Amino acid sequence: MRIIYSGLQALNDILARLRIPVQVSPIVGCLTLLVISSVIGACGSSAQRDQSRFEKNQLAVTEVRRIRTSLARSQNVSLADLDLLKATLAKYPNAPEVRQTLEFALQARQDWQALERLLTEKSESERTPAEQVFLAKVYIKLGKYKDASRIVGPMSDAAPGDVELNSLAGDTWYFEGEYDKAVRAFDRVWDAIVASEKVDEMMMRGMIYFYKGDKDRAIEVLKRTVEINPDYIAGNSALSRVYASKGDLEQAEKYRTQAEKAHARNTAEESRRMRGVSKSRDLESAFQAGRYDESIQIARELLQYADDSQKPVLYDYLEKAYRSSGRETEARAAAHEAARLREQTSR
Repeated sequence: MRIIYSGLQALNDILARLRIPVQVSPIVGCLTLLVISSVIGACGSSAQRDQSRFEKNQLAVTEVRRIRTSLARSQNVSLADLDLLKATLAKYPNAPEVRQTLEFALQARQDWQALERLLTEKSESERTPAEQVFLAKVYIKLGKYKDASRIVGPMSDAAPGDVELNSLAGDTWYFEGEYDKAVRAFDRVWDAIVASEKVDEMMMRGMIYFYKGDKDRAIEVLKRTVEINPDYIAGNSALSRVYASKGDLEQAEKYRTQAEKAHARNTAEESRRMRGVSKSRDLESAFQAGRYDESIQIARELLQYADDSQKPVLYDYLEKAYRSSGRETEARAAAHEAARLREQTSR
């Protein structure tokens, strides 16, 4: 039968789902953008010194926090703002607020190589546990699984009940082909993995059953992943593969078709998202350049397919562009709509 999803495709699907959170969990270290003071206290005098120097530069503080707010709203950063962050970090190299904002900006741009360079500027002994975990996630994005497992493997062994650490360790060992080690990590926190519906880890565990010859158990686990998310490509592809190996071509074709349809939907959604990102950059550039009519046109276009969470920001742009163009009636209407949508979302 026709097999359209290779092991590499399934791997790409999994990696695309791996998210590096903007706020790192306090369980795994001191680094968090929302609690800068605790970071400074935990991370040493050089951080305290540079953070203090940074905070005395009011212009730099205003710009960095503007970029941070923009990132939180749109997960987007312009090249000009990226260059500004790099220049500010060069001046205050240990200021946690500046460093974190640059990290999140690079994450938003999916510039994993630049993130790796930034994180490894510090020696291993100087990194906090949170920075180590963050680096391990970046290594996974780059396909550097041995480097990732070298970090999270010992951490998971030292914290056998930590779901995040054991999930990450299991991921890296799975990608390395170290299946016994992956099983050890996954099974330590298996109930929590299932309860939190971590379909990637469940899929990997199911495939390990398959690789070890237990096809029925593999199907049992893999079916759970597509019950949780019928559009889960890796789970559908894995089920198609396992059923094909059992000679059940009807079921294999069923799940292959589901994977193919999900892939088509995801591709269309990703295309829409990328168009939105590109248009958002165009909107920001036009607005900053004072091309308000163009800003209004782009914002109106984006509103046609923007998510509800993004629409208030677009109406904010419309309000400012209308007001800058002397169109007060339209500006007030846009401001009213932005407020209405925010109130609706908060309910």
